[in-house]
Amino acid sequence: MPLMAKISAGMPANVADDFGYHNFVKLPRIYLKDKLDNYMVFRVNGQSMEPQIMNNDIVVIQRKDDWNNTDGSVCAVRLNDDITLKRIQFDHQRQQVLLHPFNVEYRVQVVDSIQGDDISLIGTMVMQLRMG
Repeated sequence: MPLMAKISAGMPANVADDFGYHNFVKLPRIYLKDKLDNYMVFRVNGQSMEPQIMNNDIVVIQRKDDWNNTDGSVCAVRLNDDITLKRIQFDHQRQQVLLHPFNVEYRVQVVDSIQGDDISLIGTMVMQLRMG
């Protein structure tokens, strides 16, 4: 499968359009329960998800466009025009989405729909690979 882009494990970052055209990852088909088109592969860029998800790890994201059953999941999200990988938590009372890093040296990012923050779900992480 083609590597789509580097996904930020830190503050959301922009994506290079042509990243995936020359980089591929071989994945055992048995681990992918859905059609291949429903998955995206990213290389992690940053330390905010360490020690569980390390810089340069490969993550497989299953495309999902609704937020149902994502509370507590590690997800790829688009915030304004940038993307990031974080554990999701909802605060329904305040109408906020909290983007949690695993690394305690990074702060939780609060996305506030009342303030007009534009967030959308890319998908949930279903697999992680560490090369070398």
